[in-house]
Amino acid sequence: MQVGWNGGKRVRGNIIYITLGEGKVYVEYDGIERGITQDLIDQGIPQNNIILGHLLEMNAKHFSEAQSNY
Repeated sequence: MQVGWNGGKRVRGNIIYITLGEGKVYVEYDGIERGITQDLIDQGIPQNNIILGHLLEMNAKHFSEAQSNY
């Protein structure tokens, strides 16, 4: 979790946000510099069970290219 101040107000935010469902791991937000995907794979989670939800906002072409890199 990141915490700090902005204009005299306390702010906080998650560095990573993952949800689990339907036998899949959905990476909704990944603010880790090197990414969390390889760590998940190293812990035994199959690549095809990791969904990069934070990339879903990209157009389909870029999403397909990103998925093929993992």
